[in-house]
Amino acid sequence: YVSVWGNDNTGAIHYIMTGIDQDNIIGEISIYPNPGSGEFFLDLSSSLSQNIDINVYNMIGKAVYSKNSIRFTGKYTDMIALGHLPEGLYFLVIKGNDLSIARKVIIRK
Repeated sequence: YVSVWGNDNTGAIHYIMTGIDQDNIIGEISIYPNPGSGEFFLDLSSSLSQNIDINVYNMIGKAVYSKNSIRFTGKYTDMIALGHLPEGLYFLVIKGNDLSIARKVIIRK
């Protein structure tokens, strides 16, 4: 799985890749439109019951969006409202019991 850590005063976001193959846990992940103006849709699918947290981090590692303790089996869809944030690159991180997945999200206005 992927762990995301904050910056080290260089502006870098660090990842650690270890563990099991998350494709066995989350079958499909879609984030669209990406790039987008600030409203993003997240689609997840899993054959297993999942309890996840969704967080979005800016480039310095600060959480700018958080939704916790989401329980789903099958398909999950949600709108993530980031329109209040400035243009730039962000990291959407999905964490569960046995997984941690990071995806880039770009805001362009």
